[in-house]
Amino acid sequence: MKVKQFIVFVCFIIFFVSCSNNEEDELRSKMSSIHENIRIRKTIRNAATLEQYKDYEYKLNKAYVDQLRQLIDNEFDAQLEEFEDNELGLISGYRYMFKDLVNNDEEWEDLQKQLGDRYFGPQVIMQKVYELSNRHENDIKNLRLQFYKKKSGVKEPKIALLDIPKSEVYLGELRSHSGRNLVIEIGTELLGWMIGCIIAGIITGSLLGDPGCIGSIISIVLVLVVSYFVTLYNDNKLLNSIKEQKKEIVIDYSGIKDSLDKNTAHFYDTYR
Repeated sequence: MKVKQFIVFVCFIIFFVSCSNNEEDELRSKMSSIHENIRIRKTIRNAATLEQYKDYEYKLNKAYVDQLRQLIDNEFDAQLEEFEDNELGLISGYRYMFKDLVNNDEEWEDLQKQLGDRYFGPQVIMQKVYELSNRHENDIKNLRLQFYKKKSGVKEPKIALLDIPKSEVYLGELRSHSGRNLVIEIGTELLGWMIGCIIAGIITGSLLGDPGCIGSIISIVLVLVVSYFVTLYNDNKLLNSIKEQKKEIVIDYSGIKDSLDKNTAHFYDTYR
């Protein structure tokens, strides 16, 4: 009797173990499938995120090249406007008229070179290009840090320095401009006095009479109007002489963008 019970017990254990192994295998199979699905979903999610970062970096590259093009194309006009605002006009005109009376040839030569370098020297545009490029590098670095999460693994983009042709502007016309302004100032004063005398003569009947209040007012207004338009003509003549010295800067913007985009593609494709 005991032998039969033992055989039944052994058979029961074997059956139980067999069922447990089957269930365990089935459970393992299910867990493996779940892990695989999680891995697939994670891969898809990471791939989508990678493409989003990659596309955004492409947009940053395009924005940088567009800003670079705009900067270089408009820089000469911006320099010319700054020169006009600071060195032309009523107050500056009197300052240079005084210099025309007291400065010698050597002093004028040095002054014209200094002003040319200050407003139109290549260092002006190179500094602006450097600042723009540095901002772009920082933008790309910060974007890649967000993507990669580790500073040690991020490769910063290296933007090649542009070879901008040296464009020097010589302000040799400035001295002539100042001399003409001096002649204009003296000439308009004499013109105003003559007009005042004529008006006074018409009023009083004597060409040598005192201009009087009305004649003075009219002569002052006329002097200001004539002086303004003649001085404006003189200023434009100087500005045109500067514009004639402008040299076109030819930059391969497409090549710059292609180089940046290749760097972008190489960085993100490494993490696929």
